[in-house]
Amino acid sequence: LGLQSDSNLVEVDALMALLSFLSRSHPRQALLVLRFFAFRKMLGCGVCKYYGSPMWRSFDALAVHYFTQPLVNRRSCWAHRLPAVFHQFSVLATFVVEVILPFLIWSHWPCRIFAWIGFNSLNAMINTTGNYGFIGFLNTMENLSLLDDRFWSLVGIDVDRWRLTKSSALLIRLPVVALLSIYVILSLLPLARASKGSVDLSSLRLPCWVIEWLERLETLQQPWKLVNYQGKFSGMHDFRWEPLLEASVDGGNSWRQIRWRYKLNQGTSERGAVLWLHLPRLDWRVWFLPLGARRGKDPPAWYMKLLERLAACDEEVLKLLDGCPFSREEFQ
Repeated sequence: LGLQSDSNLVEVDALMALLSFLSRSHPRQALLVLRFFAFRKMLGCGVCKYYGSPMWRSFDALAVHYFTQPLVNRRSCWAHRLPAVFHQFSVLATFVVEVILPFLIWSHWPCRIFAWIGFNSLNAMINTTGNYGFIGFLNTMENLSLLDDRFWSLVGIDVDRWRLTKSSALLIRLPVVALLSIYVILSLLPLARASKGSVDLSSLRLPCWVIEWLERLETLQQPWKLVNYQGKFSGMHDFRWEPLLEASVDGGNSWRQIRWRYKLNQGTSERGAVLWLHLPRLDWRVWFLPLGARRGKDPPAWYMKLLERLAACDEEVLKLLDGCPFSREEFQ
């Protein structure tokens, strides 16, 4: 289903695999690459918000976020009803965390700790007032690169016993360094796209042939998702449409609702379940359907396939939903 979190996970896995060849011989350089990834991720999220929906610039975005996010939970209702001044302050805090604090990654240790606290505080707020599955845990792990041995010593963890002295061969390290250099430079393209066209690589005054080479290289790596756009919640809206699935076994004379397993269902008093680490892909992906419908887009092919399998009463597909509204006898 191709969620942004999937490409994020693939990119991190590939990056960690490359850095494993340098972590013993050049640990500082490997750490800098990880911190660059955290910097690009957080700054991209902040920049895409500022240049995205006008609701961010008017400080109204979080007044609707908790109600309109993909999968609400019980805390979403509570957060949505907080005073307007709290939502406006939260928008300001979000910009501080995602636009200003990323630059502290390149500062001294106390400043990096301050940035790490800010990143994880925002992450905790997002994931306690909505269901984002493993995404919050993944962000927390990615931000660990901001810490160093002094922090682990403070919390009583002896890092010396984890050190390994044997390093990779030089013939292996050289191509890895070359690939990492290309990765860092190539990462500038998706970071520039976070500005929604307001900033491009030409502003860096790079030669045209370099820009064309980077764009061609980015196109080649796209099937493997090794370098990806990092930006969340840039588009905001003040409505919530929920797709309603109904089925009939008597030729359309009567219809019954097929309930979503994790999304809110019509005609109920549900407030949403609290999900930890689990990301229900079907319910999450369905959230995008009304947004596309409002722009005049046709339903995607996977959704039409879903309807076909439901019409065939596919038991495996029904397990993704909250059961079947008809008994076996009614189908017969």
